[in-house]
Amino acid sequence: EKSLKEDFYKFLSENLPGNNYENYFVILIGPFKKGNQSDQLNKLYYCIKKELLKKNIPSQFVYYKNIRSDYFHFYLPNIAIAIIAKLGGIPWKLKEQSYKELIIGFNTKKINDTKYIGSAVFFDNQGYLKNVNSYEGEDLNKISSDLKQAIKTFREENSEELKRVVIHTYNPYGKAERKIEGLLRKGLELDTPLVYIEINDVKTTVEVCFDEDYDYGMPVSGTYVKTGKDEYLLFNNTRYRKKPLRSVTEEWPIKLRIYTGNNIIFDEKQLISQVYEFSRLYWRGLKQRSQPVTTIYSKLIADYAGNFDELIPKNKITQKTPWFL
Repeated sequence: EKSLKEDFYKFLSENLPGNNYENYFVILIGPFKKGNQSDQLNKLYYCIKKELLKKNIPSQFVYYKNIRSDYFHFYLPNIAIAIIAKLGGIPWKLKEQSYKELIIGFNTKKINDTKYIGSAVFFDNQGYLKNVNSYEGEDLNKISSDLKQAIKTFREENSEELKRVVIHTYNPYGKAERKIEGLLRKGLELDTPLVYIEINDVKTTVEVCFDEDYDYGMPVSGTYVKTGKDEYLLFNNTRYRKKPLRSVTEEWPIKLRIYTGNNIIFDEKQLISQVYEFSRLYWRGLKQRSQPVTTIYSKLIADYAGNFDELIPKNKITQKTPWFL
C-alpha cells in the first residue's frame, strides 16, 4: 500500500504536473473495494480521489477482481452510468416539464465522532448539479452564507423570478433552521417562500399502506398518503403500473414532513412529486433508490469531506458534476 502511494505520486509528477486537466478522465483498476478494505487502502483511496480532483480530473475506481469475474458484465452497466454522469452527462431523467427552482439538499455523516454536513444545490429538475458544499459541524453562519450565495447566483443566472427555495433535509425543523432562515431574510431582504422537507433516511415499517387490488402488496410507485399534519408516506418502488407484467420487489415507504412558515400555502402534491422526481436521478447504478439525490448526494459529499485531510477542492468538476458517485 505504501508502494502504491509512492507510485501514484510519481505518476502525477511525471505525467500530470499542472492542475487543469478538464478533458481527462481516470479509470483506476486496483485493489480498492470501497466499504470493504483496510484503513490504509481506504486512506489511499481518498488520497488519490482528492489529488485527481485538484487537477480537475474525475475518476472511476474498478476493483480488479471484478474484471476477472464471470459476472463482470453485470458490473459494466453501473460503471458506464457513473462515468457518463461524472463526465457531465445525464444518463436519464423522468419525462417531466422543465422548471427553474432552487432545490438544496443537506445530509450528514459522522466520522471519528465528528459530524460532517454535505450540501448539493440544484437550479432545476434536469439533474445538473450547480454547487457542492461541506461543513465540519453545524457552522450555521457558513451554511447561511452559502445559501445566500446560491440564491444570488440563481438570480444572476436566471431571468425569471425565484418563486421559492425548497430544502430537503435530514433534520426536523428546529432552532438551527429558524436561525438560518432569520440570517437569510436579514441578509437578503428575502421574501421568497422557504419550504423545508424532512426526509427520513430510514424506511418506515410502522406506518404503511397496502393495495387491496394488488394482493395487498405495495401501492404503485409515486403514491403518497397523508398520515398527520403535514406528514406523508411516499411509496417509492419498482411497481410502475397497476398490473405489472412481472413480480416487483416490495419496498417500504419513506416518511416526509413539510415545514413552512408565515402561513405559506403549499401544493403538497407538487412538493412530494419533486421528492419523487429527484429520487429517479440516481446514477450510481441501475437500481434506483427511494431517497432523492438531494439527500443521497449530500451524504456522499459529507463522507468525502470527512475523509479528505483538507477541504474539497473548488473547481468545475467538484462543483458541477457528481464526482462522488
